[in-house]
Amino acid sequence: MRITGHRLWINLYKRLGLEPVSTKTLEEKELLAQVLPVISLGCGGIVKSQGAVNVDSSGVQVLPPNEQRTYALFINDSDTVIYLACGPGLSLNSGIRLNPSGGSYEMTEANRFTGQILAIHGSVGSKVLTYLELE
Repeated sequence: MRITGHRLWINLYKRLGLEPVSTKTLEEKELLAQVLPVISLGCGGIVKSQGAVNVDSSGVQVLPPNEQRTYALFINDSDTVIYLACGPGLSLNSGIRLNPSGGSYEMTEANRFTGQILAIHGSVGSKVLTYLELE
């Protein structure tokens, strides 16, 4: 099975100071074996969830509340601005703006939020937002 949202992995490599690789040629098991041990040590957690959601103009939940959340990374893998909301109050042009084609937001211990994360965009159709959550 090939990984979708390969930009997520390339950004993780860059953030961790590792040499980026072409994830299009790696199988999921190979990639996880290389990346996850470094993430777990560097961020102090283990992977809780990862993947991609299709964001629409009415809004979707990206992550449910999680009191054990220690880290989260969100990457806009679309051609449209996406907005994140921490908790209720999701609306366009407010919250955390993720620019198109790789705009990202990182939640660490310094800005930790354990509530529900929502996303919305103001264009037509579904737009892809990739994410990674650690505990």
